Amino acid sequence: MTTIVDGTTGINAPAQTITGVSTLTGGFTVGATAAPAFSAYPSATATISSATYTKVILNTEDFDTASAFDSTTNYRFTPLVAGYYQINLVASTPQIAAANTNSYTVIYKNGSAYKYGGTQNSTGQQANSSWSGLVYLNGSTDYLEMYVYTSSASISLSSTYCNFSGFLARSA
Repeated sequence: MTTIVDGTTGINAPAQTITGVSTLTGGFTVGATAAPAFSAYPSATATISSATYTKVILNTEDFDTASAFDSTTNYRFTPLVAGYYQINLVASTPQIAAANTNSYTVIYKNGSAYKYGGTQNSTGQQANSSWSGLVYLNGSTDYLEMYVYTSSASISLSSTYCNFSGFLARSA
C-alpha cells in the first residue's frame, strides 16, 4: 500500500492538494509562490553610442511576479529571495552601416560588468547579441542591470527586439 501525504493508505485514497512551499527529500522545493520572475523591455527605440557601455532603459514590463524589477527609476532587478537565477538578455538592431562592428549585451551585477554576450557584424547585417545563464543573487543587496555596447558605429536598439528577463531557478 502507498502512503499518501496525510497518512491515508490505499490505492483508493482521496486526492491531496499541497499548497505553499513544500520541501521534498533531497532539497527540492515545490510550489514557491513568492519566487521572482520578470520580463522587461524599453518602451521606445534607444540609441547606443559607439565605444560606450550604455544602460538600457527598461521601462515596460511584461510581468513582474514579486515586484523585484524597477521599471521607473533604476531599471534593475533586485530580488528579495536568495538563490540562483536564470537570466536572459537579448538585443537586436536593424542593419548597421559600419563593417566589423562588435556589439555586446552585458549583464551588470552590483554596478560592474559581470558577463558578456556578443557578435561581430558586417555592413548591412542585423546586430544580434544575447547572454543567458545562471547568476547567484543574495536576496538583499545584489542587483542586475542590462547594458549594450557597440564598437565602431552607433546603433538603434529596437524596443521590439530587446528584452531582459529572469526567474528564480533554485533558492539558496
